[in-house]
Amino acid sequence: INYTDLGDYPPENVDRPGYKRMINDITNNNLDVIITVIPGKISNDVNLILDFYKLCRDHQVDFLTANEGPDVMKTLDILLAKLPIRE
Repeated sequence: INYTDLGDYPPENVDRPGYKRMINDITNNNLDVIITVIPGKISNDVNLILDFYKLCRDHQVDFLTANEGPDVMKTLDILLAKLPIRE
């Protein structure tokens, strides 16, 4: 499934049709893995990436990148452990 959003969206914008469809598929447990070239393709905002990753973890969805593979999950786990919890 391709969740590409065509258009010029700022990095903090999660009100994108493809992104919303992907989030819906995650929350409905329709996905096992998400693969992207780099995490920045999800968002360039680190807090949004972490929120996205937490959602993936909550629904047992692996998050991989073409460059880092599963290592991106290790890095995000470390960040989540070190950063204060956001409400």
